[in-house]
Amino acid sequence: MADTVAALSSGLVPSGVAVIRVSGPQVRFALERIAGGVSDARLATLRPFRDPDTGRVLDKGLVLFFPKPNSFTGEDVAEFHCHGGRAVVGALLQALWSLDGIRPAEAGDFTRQAFASGKLDLTQVEAIGDLIHASTALQLDQALDQLGGGAGRKLMGWKDAIADARAMIEADLDFSDEDDVPGSVIDSLPEQLKAILVEMDNELSSFIAERLRDGFRVVLAGAPNSGKSTLLNALLEREAALVSPIAGTTRDQIDVSIDLEGLPVILTDTAGLRAHEETDDHIESMGIERAQHAVERADCVVWLLGGDSNSVLNKGGSDSKTIRVRSKLDLLPEMNIEKGDADVVVSGKTGEGLSVLKSAIADALRTEYGLTEMTKAGVGRLALDARRRVALQSARGHLEAGLARLEHGAWSLDHSAEELRLAQRALGSITGDVDAEQLLDRVFSRFCIGK
Repeated sequence: MADTVAALSSGLVPSGVAVIRVSGPQVRFALERIAGGVSDARLATLRPFRDPDTGRVLDKGLVLFFPKPNSFTGEDVAEFHCHGGRAVVGALLQALWSLDGIRPAEAGDFTRQAFASGKLDLTQVEAIGDLIHASTALQLDQALDQLGGGAGRKLMGWKDAIADARAMIEADLDFSDEDDVPGSVIDSLPEQLKAILVEMDNELSSFIAERLRDGFRVVLAGAPNSGKSTLLNALLEREAALVSPIAGTTRDQIDVSIDLEGLPVILTDTAGLRAHEETDDHIESMGIERAQHAVERADCVVWLLGGDSNSVLNKGGSDSKTIRVRSKLDLLPEMNIEKGDADVVVSGKTGEGLSVLKSAIADALRTEYGLTEMTKAGVGRLALDARRRVALQSARGHLEAGLARLEHGAWSLDHSAEELRLAQRALGSITGDVDAEQLLDRVFSRFCIGK
């Protein structure tokens, strides 16, 4: 028998109203003991909530009952809508947990029940996690598309096509002498499998869905004392980094999330860059190496010109992902300001030029990933994270190997069928069709209690 779990599913208390969710086979029992009986399905009913041992009234509120299988979890579900005071919520939870067969829910327990009941596949489960953490409209669009089963349908289409190919191969192996077997699969399958490979390559070559979920990496770089930390604080409109006229104050990178014109962005402040011969500080050298690595991985580099280094680093980069910025505008005499080679001129202290810089960063990211103002980017894609990408690469590898075996001739059909089976299994690890308890534990650890 499945566990019955109970937890606060609404926001932190105190609040105006709190929602406590209970799911599992003991829900009807809980309703009888605490709310005086099972209410009509999906009908909000006003009831007193009582301590099951003493009969003392704990609160008065609404109760809803969702009988299985037509509930979010696929189990019987009840919701107690009570007042959001700490004492009320605490007393009601303790009353529920005191009943036989009911325990406190752990992170993701309700969604895990929905997965176990077949209400959601693993891509939809992960979409709920993305929905909880979404902070921009584009992240919301992508999470809702995944929750609606967009990724699952695409994966299921590939799995079904591969299953059909396997069935045809097995038929060719076992029943090639029968009249109702439609010819040799060696001639009919390669084009179908190649089409799937093209679709997989299209997914693997795109990183837009990952960037929308995890954030675009924008790195502030330049020589020591070029104003990177001041600019970071100005873009965030708060003090996130220490600022000092002493060169080399920033030794390690600082990552901060920001919504930049609707795009989720991770701003990174880095140690000042200069040639290794310009410093004998081992710690600073380590910071420089990390800064260089961050620049290499960045989706956009904001390169601040000027600073205390006389090296070539002061000239900045010139590729399409680099925006050259002349900072410290407030320190220069107004009549002598020269933009020079800079794309943008800003002052981190006065805020002048910041709106231009923000737009320049957003435009650079949109250009890099083919976005427009109206694009619902990532919708219809698999939203690959590291786990999904590895699984899809594995599936692609087995599919390609199966295709190669198929093209070698009838003598290798059994090997081709095995490769296709392994490709199916790899795809199944994305949707959760294979037994992987450790994988599920990792997925659900991202959830909050009550979800």
